[in-house]
Amino acid sequence: MVMFEIALAMFLLVGSGLLFHGIYLINRQYLGFQAEHLLTARVALDKTRYPDPAKRTAFLQESILRLKELTGVLQVAATSDLTATAPGSVTLHLKDQPEVAANQAPNALDVVVTPDYFRATRTPLLRGRTFSDNDDPTAPRGSCESEIR
Repeated sequence: MVMFEIALAMFLLVGSGLLFHGIYLINRQYLGFQAEHLLTARVALDKTRYPDPAKRTAFLQESILRLKELTGVLQVAATSDLTATAPGSVTLHLKDQPEVAANQAPNALDVVVTPDYFRATRTPLLRGRTFSDNDDPTAPRGSCESEIR
């Protein structure tokens, strides 16, 4: 009985050590951006006060300008989904292709960011170019294709 208790205690001790080691490795894992000195906040706008995209965009732009004025703030950016979280998706409608059922339609992950997002998170750009204020819904489609190699 004593040997069984000692074996069980050793098993639990080793298991606990492996668990803490795994948590340590997950906590130290590099996600592609620098999390030090990075503050995140979730903001949900009231749909009755901000019913259309123009009002939501104006709120976002005003918020970014006001946050940049705070002492000690180096960069301000916004995103629809934080890195390492489950992003939203959009359904794709392909030109010159017949309509398909909603559950069979192709979709793509959809994350919207402001131009300073990569600077704020210190995410390295591997190729191409970062976004600019000119990259908005009125910009010509495919305007950045020539920049990507």
